[in-house]
Amino acid sequence: ETLRNQLNPHFLFNGLNTLISFIESNDTRASTFAQNLSDFLKYLLNYHEEELITVAQEIEIVNQYVYLQEARFEDNLFFSCHLTPSTARSLIPPLTMQILVENAIKHNEVAEEKPLQISVVEQGGFISFKNNLNQKLQNASSGGSLATLQELYRLKTKSKMKVSKNEQEFTVIFPLIKLK
Repeated sequence: ETLRNQLNPHFLFNGLNTLISFIESNDTRASTFAQNLSDFLKYLLNYHEEELITVAQEIEIVNQYVYLQEARFEDNLFFSCHLTPSTARSLIPPLTMQILVENAIKHNEVAEEKPLQISVVEQGGFISFKNNLNQKLQNASSGGSLATLQELYRLKTKSKMKVSKNEQEFTVIFPLIKLK
């Protein structure tokens, strides 16, 4: 189901339009973009049925996705990830962080005057995912994908995500699963 949701027409439309614009302008980024799009789709196919994957594997997926979005939004999207090697070996349900990045982009303006900043850090056995808020005015979301992600995380880990929001920031904190 996650794979079907990910391959929605808007995602493919935006990705292919970005690729076409690179090709038409004879931009050397076209082949790199095409390779990253291919790698991202490969990761989705490889991990979508797994119960849990390592944080390092998830970061590979997120980095591919962020690259595709940075090509679209240029210098208006900032992603930082600071994790320790032991955190990278921990486990989480696949696409946890990728869906959070996707939601941050979906629900916020990403523009020169309103850049979107996303950060991922480890905090004592938890991952903290944060983004600043530049909420789109017309986007009255039901929170469906976040609720689905929270339920998936609860079912696969028996733990809960903590979600908070204030005027400046949206935060999701979730526990890591350590390898035994």
